[in-house]
Amino acid sequence: MYEALLYEGPLHTIDLRSVAKLMNAKDSEFNKALEILQADFKILPTGVAKAGAWKYAFIYDVVPRHYPDLPERARHVGEGEARAKLMELYFNSVGAAQEGDAAKLFGWRRELITRTIAGLVEKRKLIKTEHPKEKGDWFALPGLS
Repeated sequence: MYEALLYEGPLHTIDLRSVAKLMNAKDSEFNKALEILQADFKILPTGVAKAGAWKYAFIYDVVPRHYPDLPERARHVGEGEARAKLMELYFNSVGAAQEGDAAKLFGWRRELITRTIAGLVEKRKLIKTEHPKEKGDWFALPGLS
């Protein structure tokens, strides 16, 4: 899939399946490949095309065409710093969550989730709290408790 986008340019999902020779692949396999490539910051959705039975298909392209300076900018960012930033953005969007919620989203090992959240708590960007209706440990933005 990546090579198809790299050599053919932006493609909507139906053309991407065809060019990548994945027309017979299960939807779950195709979607999992898209998910992995996006999680690795190799591809990204760049638009929507009127294609397919529903006249709606995402257009994907390789990241370097849209962010050519990204590798150079990212070179100086450590893995822990990047993880903390992503976690902080996650909590800014949801407000409060449990470790398990973040683990489902990011797919990181539990120890990395725990360490990242602990670092944000230490920096006072998150607080440990209780949910009014749900059990377990919750973490939230400081202004929400």
